[in-house]
Amino acid sequence: MKQYEGRHFLFKYEFQDSEFAQSVINTAETMYDRVSQDFDIEPDTELFTLIICPDTESFIIDAEKTAESYQSWMVGNANYEKRKLCILSPSASDRSIDEMLAVVRHEVVHIAFGKVSGKSPDDISPLISEGGAVYLAEQVYPNLLDKSTRPDALKLNDEDYFYDNDGYNYSGVYMGYLIRKYGKEIYKKIYSENEPLEKYLYNGFENDAIDSFVMK
Repeated sequence: MKQYEGRHFLFKYEFQDSEFAQSVINTAETMYDRVSQDFDIEPDTELFTLIICPDTESFIIDAEKTAESYQSWMVGNANYEKRKLCILSPSASDRSIDEMLAVVRHEVVHIAFGKVSGKSPDDISPLISEGGAVYLAEQVYPNLLDKSTRPDALKLNDEDYFYDNDGYNYSGVYMGYLIRKYGKEIYKKIYSENEPLEKYLYNGFENDAIDSFVMK
């Protein structure tokens, strides 16, 4: 396995992923700097490890999942407490390189915000954690939004409801709207549980959030 030490990450990857790794290195380092600066988060001084897994078997092991819990859509994983990110190689998934680089950005957001909460994303509400990561990684799909079937924001705090109701896309819309409307510092306070999310929601919040993306 090859290694490259960047400013914030120690990258590990197999030789066959060398070309992809160069894009991952640039994307991860740039995204970490951008999020840290935009949200006034003090960067960690200790390196995080970012592993490009050549196949699903190694991804399951490195991400510390089980074969039973793994699902095909799982192509990225971040664990702030263990200071590790895992990204599945595009050659082992049905995602394009651009889609996988968006996954890199997404997981780096989780790592950057770990400094805010001290927790891994799995320990934060999926609405708040995944929503911010989806929005900042530019993974929102406005063409798939529908106000007539949209989920209630607070219900997306429930993991089962989240996965059953296109939680990634809608949480990205809701948290993206919240960040734009109330500011980055408020999102940080909500993320760190110093402010309740409910304080910033109102009747019609979800529809306004959708409109802000669909009508851009």
